Amino acid sequence: MTSIEQMMNEDMLGNDMPKILAIDDQIDNLITIKAVIKAYLPEYHVLVAQNGPDGIDLAREEQPEVILLDIIMPGMDGYQVCQKLKFDPETDHIPVVMVTAIKTDSASRIKGLDIGADAFISKPIDAPELVAQLKVMIRIRQTEEKLIQEKARVEQLVVARTMELSAANEALIESERRLMFHIENSPLAAIEWDSNFAVTRWAGEAEKIFGWSASETVGIPFNELNIVYEDDLPIAAKTMGQLTNSDSNYVIAACRNYTKSGKLIDCQWYNSVLHDETGKMVSVMSQVLDVTDRKNAEKELMASELKYRSLIENSSDAIFCVDEKGQYQFTNHLFASTFGKTPEELIGKTFWDLYSKELADMRFAATKRLFETGESESLEVEVPLPSGTQYFWATTNPIKDDSGKVILNLTHATNITSLKQTEEALKNTVTRNDALLRAIPDMMFLFDTDCRIIDYHSNRTEDLYVPPEVFLGKNVEEILPPELVEATREKVGLLMKGQSCDNLVYQLEVNGELRHFESRYVLCGENQVLSIVRDITESKNAQDQIQAGEQKFRDIFNHSADAAFIFDVRGKLLEVNRVAMEQYGYSYSEFLTLTMQDLIVPEAGKNVPEPGNFEDQVRVFEETHRRHDDSSFPVEVHASKIDFDGQPCILAHAHDITSRKKTEAELRESSQKIEAIITASPDGIGVASLEGKMQVVSDRLATMYGYAVDEIPELLGRSFFDFIDSTNHKMLRINIAKLVAGEGAGRVVEYLARKKDDSRFYVEINSTLLLDSKGNPECV
Repeated sequence: MTSIEQMMNEDMLGNDMPKILAIDDQIDNLITIKAVIKAYLPEYHVLVAQNGPDGIDLAREEQPEVILLDIIMPGMDGYQVCQKLKFDPETDHIPVVMVTAIKTDSASRIKGLDIGADAFISKPIDAPELVAQLKVMIRIRQTEEKLIQEKARVEQLVVARTMELSAANEALIESERRLMFHIENSPLAAIEWDSNFAVTRWAGEAEKIFGWSASETVGIPFNELNIVYEDDLPIAAKTMGQLTNSDSNYVIAACRNYTKSGKLIDCQWYNSVLHDETGKMVSVMSQVLDVTDRKNAEKELMASELKYRSLIENSSDAIFCVDEKGQYQFTNHLFASTFGKTPEELIGKTFWDLYSKELADMRFAATKRLFETGESESLEVEVPLPSGTQYFWATTNPIKDDSGKVILNLTHATNITSLKQTEEALKNTVTRNDALLRAIPDMMFLFDTDCRIIDYHSNRTEDLYVPPEVFLGKNVEEILPPELVEATREKVGLLMKGQSCDNLVYQLEVNGELRHFESRYVLCGENQVLSIVRDITESKNAQDQIQAGEQKFRDIFNHSADAAFIFDVRGKLLEVNRVAMEQYGYSYSEFLTLTMQDLIVPEAGKNVPEPGNFEDQVRVFEETHRRHDDSSFPVEVHASKIDFDGQPCILAHAHDITSRKKTEAELRESSQKIEAIITASPDGIGVASLEGKMQVVSDRLATMYGYAVDEIPELLGRSFFDFIDSTNHKMLRINIAKLVAGEGAGRVVEYLARKKDDSRFYVEINSTLLLDSKGNPECV
């Protein structure tokens, strides 16, 4: 501690007066702060420290109500001091008000809040604002201390009430088990009823509980006693019905009862029924316990538990309790939601249900250790989750019974993931920035106001226009060509005036090769400009190649033998070729006012896919198109998706198929004539493939072989050897081979044929070889 600090803190150290600690390297600021607090808050002593370490020591020793912390100090700055204070369990509860020199410095405020600062005040210090901030922080500190004390009190009360309730339940169960044996000496009220529910016995405790004597009640029916609260009469009626009509020998009921004085009490009724050998009810014995005090205690306990739960559920920490087996007995919503669960889903689960075996074993070992030592522990915990690893600062406190035995471990876990990430980011900033700079392929040049190059960055010195020793410290006039000098000075000048400037694209000859560059200029500080230079030679060459490719595409498009169209997904025509204009009779400008649908005859385009439904593969379909003069003609369209001027479009080639359609019609007409000839012929006519499979069977041929006309579909695909006797198969194969070789066409050969019923008959077969469109043998 400095001599100034000793002088200003004299007589204030170690006393019980509330204190405010001010940490600032400027003695004038400390004097001002001390004077303001003395004037407005005379009940508080002001401690001062001129550096971070002294301030931290004073905070630990004196436990001030609030700490005023200047941000900018030599050595350890305000951020570092705040971080150490907030990570120290002895000082993390003390509110910290950071003093900043710039009122609107949001970056400083955000950084301070991230490391735990509670408030900010700007220089020059406004006395009323300072006093107001201090009062708020003092109230927060006092409120937090009250909450901590209340929380501890509630925890103790919950444990005590839980033990009381547990003991009461155990006593109740034990008393029920021994009820019949101790009935005469029981401290409970004993009331016996006959089969009509009239009182036959009224034990001494009954008089103490209800106020009536036995002489006043024996012989009185239940409905005349008026001992049951009106709203609970259905409970009494239900109980009596169960005792009368049920096979159950024992019924417990709870209801509110009146005493002789009119007081309302809560009672627990233990009813047992005695049956005779025929099963008829003989009597009922009711053991009655006055549970009014217990009910009131339960209500108080429930109210206390609700208050405790409210504190826990509104906590910013994840909170949970586990027993000695590592089984969760309680969690708040924040802890459960970390694992994507609700608290109800986690109750009864174990470490092994949430973590890997290795992590679960580690947590169980720590739990076991705390149950053995009974000591609190704090440590950093890593929690792997599907969304990423989270880090928590976990403090575990054992909960003990009256004997000092640990029954549960209560853990408060604060999520410090952001803090860990910030620390890691700060730690790696310099390394990362260096690595990023080395990884950037761009060159960088730093200019002063006179366009002098004062620094540079380049991964490859061979990429520089001239070596560094030539250009460093030199004006651009001494280095660059005149046209580039003028452009550079213009850009730097605009930025120095606070204006913006565009990127500069230029070319230079570097090492005998013409290279293309793009330079972006940004203001760096107040009097410097950073030029970021990128070599765009490869992208420029690629762009030239793309343009050449586009020109090639346009040449192919324009010289296509078919009409070619490019249209967007809505069908609007964007480009057509010369053939399209010739075939359709529209000019180029007229085409660009149309859609592809305008060219299609509506009735003929029902099966044509919409422009927006084209897939990546080529689609082939037929349409009927309409010319400018409204005449129509058939086309075969080949369409596929392409990118055109930066948007998805359709490229379609329309081939005029008028001639093909005419040929197809002629073929259909010819086929119809052949079919008529086959039908009218008195001879059986059939067509078979070269492999002998039947393809056509005339009605006459089917009936000749004993088959009905409706059986012809079954004959198709069968071998014609099935219809010739096996003794003639060799001769049939030889004759077919001669036909394929061009011999024996039109020759009539006699064969022994085989009918459906396996009988034989002789036929004359005149065979002819049919050729395909290319003149190749196709069938017989």
